[in-house]
Amino acid sequence: MLRTFSGGSFEPALRFNPADARLYTVDATAPTVSSIVPASSPSNASSMNYTVTFSESVNGVATGNFSLNTSGVTGASITSVSG
Repeated sequence: MLRTFSGGSFEPALRFNPADARLYTVDATAPTVSSIVPASSPSNASSMNYTVTFSESVNGVATGNFSLNTSGVTGASITSVSG
């Protein structure tokens, strides 16, 4: 209970109830790529799909999270991410 300057009492409406407490764990380790496997047999096709497996569930993965080694290849790009 708090006392006001005029001597009256004031009881805050918000109180801490230990039964409502929550325990949170922060995962500070970033996920890693476990594997990258062609989704189909490599060929002379104009596009290729790959399955990328991560060490744990991920959200918000976008094309900008990947890069290509285009040595000896022209016009290659990452156009979409799904899944």
